[in-house]
Amino acid sequence: MLGALAAFCALAAFGYAQLPATERAPRLFTAGVLRRAFQRAGTDGHFDVDAVSPAHAAARIHVPVLLIHGDADIDTPPDHSRRIFAALNGPKRLILVPGGTHNSALRPEVWREIDQWIDRVLSTPPPSSPSGRAG
Repeated sequence: MLGALAAFCALAAFGYAQLPATERAPRLFTAGVLRRAFQRAGTDGHFDVDAVSPAHAAARIHVPVLLIHGDADIDTPPDHSRRIFAALNGPKRLILVPGGTHNSALRPEVWREIDQWIDRVLSTPPPSSPSGRAG
């Protein structure tokens, strides 16, 4: 699979582009300021802010995806990963780490699960290849 993505793994992923700002910035900016900032970003960058959100893109991902999130993460709440997980159509796994915070979810037992997942995913031939070999 040279040049192709075989699998994807994300830690504490956010589900929508606007959510980190709207969840964290209300103490600093009003809803109107945030709305105008996202409109400006889309206009200046020539893109739809909603279309680049991970939860929207997830439906187009068909490689295996592993999401890891601490269930006690208050910086990026676990519902972000749950939204992405729900939107994924391909093989997927969500590990919610009990008591894990934004910076403490990668514990030794989680690393073991990641290693096992990678081994399993990389040893499985891609479904689009009848011979089991890509390319």
